[in-house]
Amino acid sequence: MQTYLGKERRIANIVAQHWNDIKGPDREWPTRNEIDTSEIMESWQHCFIVVVSDQGYICENAGERAAEFYGLEKDMFIDNHHILDAPFLRLYKIDAVIEKFDAVVDNGSPIVEQEESESVKMRQVLLPLGNKDMVSHILGVITFKLL
Repeated sequence: MQTYLGKERRIANIVAQHWNDIKGPDREWPTRNEIDTSEIMESWQHCFIVVVSDQGYICENAGERAAEFYGLEKDMFIDNHHILDAPFLRLYKIDAVIEKFDAVVDNGSPIVEQEESESVKMRQVLLPLGNKDMVSHILGVITFKLL
């Protein structure tokens, strides 16, 4: 268990630190264009970027592990009309994902959560991206272990 916890914290911390370094002390969040995936390449397989649009949320890009966990595909709308066979969605409803995205957009603040149940250990970080007026994207990182 210690090995997993150490690895998952490191992955989430690398991404969160990259986001924080770009953001700096004087802004709420960085812009999408400032995120350099080569800087977080070691962690990228656990990351995803979601576009915030008037129609909802659209997957812009997702690393292999994030795509596996959430069932994400490039340019896919993330809504409760899609039936996906993904580990997360076997445990929770897609509405839980959308509620988390809504909270990041509404509050403009990161969400860091960790959960351990009989079936999964997971850690997720959701980070807002956008211009000074609004959140336009969400950078997420998810690490998990199915039990």
